[in-house]
Amino acid sequence: MDVAYDGTNALAAAANGDFPLLVLLWGMAMAAPADLLALADDAGNSLLHHAAAGAGDEPDALHFLLQQAQAGGRALPPLVDARNRAQETPLLRAASAGNLRLAAALLHAGGATLLARDAAGNTPAHHAAARGHLGVLHLLLESERHAASKDSASLGGRCNAKRDVLFYACMNEHKAVVMYLLQRGYDPNQPDADGRTCLDVAQTKDAPWLVDLLSGEMSSSETAPSTLRATRASVALFYGGLLFAVLSTSYFFVWWLAVPLIGVVLAKSLAAFRHRGGGHSHGSGPAKSVGALHPSKRDVVVSATVALPASPASAPKHRAVASGVTSLLKPQPEMAMGIWIAWVALFTLFYVVLWIDAAYATVARKYTAFLLVALAFEVVMLALWARLAFVCPSDPGVIATHHRDMPKLLADAAQGVPLNPATHCRTCLVAKPLRSKHCAKCGVCVARLDHHCTWINRCVGFGNHRLFVVFLLAHTATLVVYVALSAIVAVETIRDLHEQRVASTSGATSTAMSSMDVWVEIPGLVSGHLLVLMVFVWALLALGALGLMTKQHLVNIGKNLTVNEQINWRRYEYLTKSTLGPANGSKAAVVLANPFDRGVAKNYKEFFSRGAGELARDYHAIFEAPAAQGVATVPETHRAESSDVHFKGVQVV
Repeated sequence: MDVAYDGTNALAAAANGDFPLLVLLWGMAMAAPADLLALADDAGNSLLHHAAAGAGDEPDALHFLLQQAQAGGRALPPLVDARNRAQETPLLRAASAGNLRLAAALLHAGGATLLARDAAGNTPAHHAAARGHLGVLHLLLESERHAASKDSASLGGRCNAKRDVLFYACMNEHKAVVMYLLQRGYDPNQPDADGRTCLDVAQTKDAPWLVDLLSGEMSSSETAPSTLRATRASVALFYGGLLFAVLSTSYFFVWWLAVPLIGVVLAKSLAAFRHRGGGHSHGSGPAKSVGALHPSKRDVVVSATVALPASPASAPKHRAVASGVTSLLKPQPEMAMGIWIAWVALFTLFYVVLWIDAAYATVARKYTAFLLVALAFEVVMLALWARLAFVCPSDPGVIATHHRDMPKLLADAAQGVPLNPATHCRTCLVAKPLRSKHCAKCGVCVARLDHHCTWINRCVGFGNHRLFVVFLLAHTATLVVYVALSAIVAVETIRDLHEQRVASTSGATSTAMSSMDVWVEIPGLVSGHLLVLMVFVWALLALGALGLMTKQHLVNIGKNLTVNEQINWRRYEYLTKSTLGPANGSKAAVVLANPFDRGVAKNYKEFFSRGAGELARDYHAIFEAPAAQGVATVPETHRAESSDVHFKGVQVV
């Protein structure tokens, strides 16, 4: 007999981790009477299967069921080791779901069998390794080691296909798990039933790091689970070259061919950045965690089985080559950088044309000094950009404490204590200092992260923020120079066009221009000098956007805030402070209280001190906020209730 409340039965309540509802349903079942522990779905998954595979990794419901079973005189082993139609036990389902606390509860309170196998002979450890759940895998292997005193390299067992946990970790390319198992002594050359080794599997995948780890070229004890993703210069230059070829038609083609072509290509190249989170954005952001929802809102559906693939997936070589070619047609991380390169190349073309094209000989002769100044500004700007992005690329402040933090995380996992996402990064497996953040695009945690900039295709953080600000200032100055230069060229060109028209008009003697004469020459400027107009318009638009961005950074330096904190300050407890409402009974307000703000002068000194002096701070090692120096309110426009906040010039991660 099934028991339900408001359409939710005990299986759904257990899967959702809804402990109060499960207690209510238990009481209703006792009055019915009904045996909820005998309840199962069509796939044979019992109440404990649903509780173990549920969301939130909350053991309250599971502990309650085990206590009620004991109170009723039921033997725990048949319940804890119950199997569904795929021969999967609750412990195996907990391992597959990555529920560390639930797995620990089944082991310690329920006495679950560690090496219980499913229909394919896979143990819970196989499932944890295949899904990349390092904490659960460590708990299972350590529990088995203590129970049987086995050698570390034989723990977890081998399935019907003679594969161990390392084989499954390699099949699914879980770097942290592979590193962990190699350090435990697992043999990557151990063949399965078909004679394939882990290295054979790695060579069929597009994962050079996996081949390097298994072959010994990369040490598992010296590398990190997540490393800063490198910029592919060839890809950036490829996109930049394509776009520049189109933009340059403004000089080489007649205007009525160039304008439509430029418009179409610009629309296509920018279309990839019109999705939620745009070109300078973090993207659509990660899906909301089910565990963060109230149990009544989770609506978790437990799958019938979590069987692992029978064979490693591998792509034919011809398909891999095709993928490499067609991937260039899809949005790439370097695409925005390529767009920036294309416009810089167009400005450079404009500069070169002024020197070599006879039509602009007057400009080259009259403004030689100004042209040399423009060259100097552009060279400095490009040198700073290259230093940030390519030439010994700047370190944004990567948190590289994996080897120091990992032993503590594993020790906690062995006790059934999961990683705390508020203090540690699940991807990098490091302790997160205050003001640090994980960047999904760079793939690393960055100290005092400001934003992710697509112009340099890397984060701006504690390590390179100073250089980036200097780059912004140089970039802004360069745009000012090009706005002025293109305006000068436009004026001189209009004057030349007017003089030519006057000379060709019989009876005309005066070359003086009126405002009407200027408008008369505009069509000639568009048709014969489109490059000049494009540089002027784009430089003016870019100057407006970049000027606002530069101002924002300079103001934030004075407040000792990052762009990420300025927008998302409500997410960070160390930046918020509740204030009581006034006597008239208005609601209390949550305001920004920045404990790092020491006044404009000291904030600037700290920012540019580069780790030296009494005001310097090493944000790689700050885990506690200093006493707040003041409280400043933030306008409503800076609220960050959602996970995605974006604006031009900055990518918030």
